[in-house]
Amino acid sequence: LLYLNGFFTQVDGYYTAFMGRYVFLVAAHLQFAITVSVGTYVANIDLDDGLIQQKIYVLVGVIAGSYLLMQIAKPFREALLMWYRVKGGETIGTAMIAKIFNLPLGEITTTPTGEFTQLLVQNGKITETFHPAFYGIAIPLCVETLFLFIFLSAAYKYAGMVLLLFFVTFSTVGYITALRMSDRSQNELRNGMQMFGKLVGYMASYERAHYFGNVDHTIGLVRDAITEYNVNRYNDKVGELSEEFPMLMFGVVCHVLAPVLIALSMEGSTLFQRLAMIGYVVGVYLTELQQFTTALAQIRTGVSDFTVVREFLERPNAVGDRPGAVELAPGISPAIEFKNVVFSYGERVILDDVSFKVDAGSRLGVVGSSGCGKSTIIKLLLRFYAPTSGTITVNGQDIYSVTADSLRSLFSVVTQDSQLFNGTIRENIGYGKLGSSDDDILHAAKLAELALKGATDEGGETDNCGDMNLDKPCGEKGAHLSGGQQQRVALARAMLKNGMCYLLDEPTTGLDGVVARQLQDTFDEITQASSTIMITHHLEDLKNADQIIYLDQGKILEHGTFDELVGAKGEFYSQLEARKRAS
Repeated sequence: LLYLNGFFTQVDGYYTAFMGRYVFLVAAHLQFAITVSVGTYVANIDLDDGLIQQKIYVLVGVIAGSYLLMQIAKPFREALLMWYRVKGGETIGTAMIAKIFNLPLGEITTTPTGEFTQLLVQNGKITETFHPAFYGIAIPLCVETLFLFIFLSAAYKYAGMVLLLFFVTFSTVGYITALRMSDRSQNELRNGMQMFGKLVGYMASYERAHYFGNVDHTIGLVRDAITEYNVNRYNDKVGELSEEFPMLMFGVVCHVLAPVLIALSMEGSTLFQRLAMIGYVVGVYLTELQQFTTALAQIRTGVSDFTVVREFLERPNAVGDRPGAVELAPGISPAIEFKNVVFSYGERVILDDVSFKVDAGSRLGVVGSSGCGKSTIIKLLLRFYAPTSGTITVNGQDIYSVTADSLRSLFSVVTQDSQLFNGTIRENIGYGKLGSSDDDILHAAKLAELALKGATDEGGETDNCGDMNLDKPCGEKGAHLSGGQQQRVALARAMLKNGMCYLLDEPTTGLDGVVARQLQDTFDEITQASSTIMITHHLEDLKNADQIIYLDQGKILEHGTFDELVGAKGEFYSQLEARKRAS
């Protein structure tokens, strides 16, 4: 409860603007109970007195005004709670998104996207139930009960104990019911996360289902997932209804007993005072108690559902910043070293005792068969994964002794997947350095040899741009651009970031020979003064590399310059000759 409420206390102005208004509005609610109880006691009206008509008119008028004030304050309180409920939800949602981006890549790739989506959706449900129940019902009623208990005990002796008995009984019964409901709600949340994870996975299989003629099969899987979820949800709802009926009967019994118990317990009171308190308790307080039991269920359900969120937020993070992490010094081309690095994923060893060093400003080529661990080297360097053993240093500092942000700021990354999103060319290139001007974006595009209208070269405005301009939509994953254009946009984005080290992971794979050669020439030119790690299947692209490592089953099989490896006539040479024959 405190952990969940802590997200609301983090909202700006919680202890000043919110609490000040909240206390005032709760007092506006409490003043009606004060008016009825204290007013009838002070007025001390005796119905046997024939001269009481004026007193009754005055008291009824005061009580009516007090009731009107309470009703006027109610929508203001609800509006206040709604605003801070939204802001609290933003705080929780932001923490969840930040956690997702802090998780190791392995957890992201193995967790269905729908589970993350459902978890974020559930955040809204938690705040929708917890906040109004806790602040809107539970706290005001507890304050009201405390006042009535003290006042009625002092004024009428045993009446306060009777009121407290009703409160404790309703709270106990409501809490027991809430425990059962919260368990079901948590099960529903977990089932929902699993279902949404399946649905997103099935929806992503559009092309695959059509390729193999399995559309009906996929639709059947979707239907089965929805059916399973709905059956579980139906069983949960039936269980809730079976528990709501006893609560309803309990409320009826209390409404019958309340007038009798209140009348008997108000020692020394007049008939008018007893009638007034019976009317208040039966007409107002017991109704609030029934709302309180519902609020208890909502609070318990919200806290229980938040347990799933808390488990997610408290997942251990092997790649996160460690205590005492420092900023890595920017502005210099980094030296990179892997020392006896081992990385395992489950039972499979991906990298096995890998060691190499990239001097500042030099180029390293990484080659080998598919699945040998080439891309894993980059992911380890970027701290997407944590090595099983061994160390990785940048400029002599262990990458886990520095902050992840300062480490990643050194690198400009271009991969086989251009990582374009559904926005304009301006937005996609500008993502490399947010807030960049059009001139900066066009300059980066020029360096990447991406022909755009508005860009100029030594002879004036660039020709042969077609419809290529900064406002051209790229489409989802760059669907509106050719493969070469996608990679040049990705390269321009990396150039705009202007990292001191380039990480190139198969950037020309899948492109035709002419486009791939042109792109490789561009890569060679822009990386001349930068530390560079390039992964490629095109071995001839590494002629200018200062060193090359050849990986096989996670181990470094060969290590040297291009000429040295060719001269050694080992595996690198064999692969190079095989590719020449294939071409």
